[in-house]
Amino acid sequence: MASTISVKLLTVTHLFLYRATSGLIGNRIAGMPGMRLTTVGARSGKRRTIPITYIMDGRDYILTASNGGSNKKSIMAC
Repeated sequence: MASTISVKLLTVTHLFLYRATSGLIGNRIAGMPGMRLTTVGARSGKRRTIPITYIMDGRDYILTASNGGSNKKSIMAC
């Protein structure tokens, strides 16, 4: 199980490498295809970008809300 600090550090590092290499590094996460998901906070209006894995179901994307493998439920999970 990953700690909150290590998940945040991994996320920041992943996004930096992805942006610095125009996606050459970081387009796969743990062997799965990855994308960058940007959301806007409902109250803060702050933009947040996270790396996230996905699978395709026809033309639809199915996103993985895993919270870095933590036992704590991801805020994106419904």
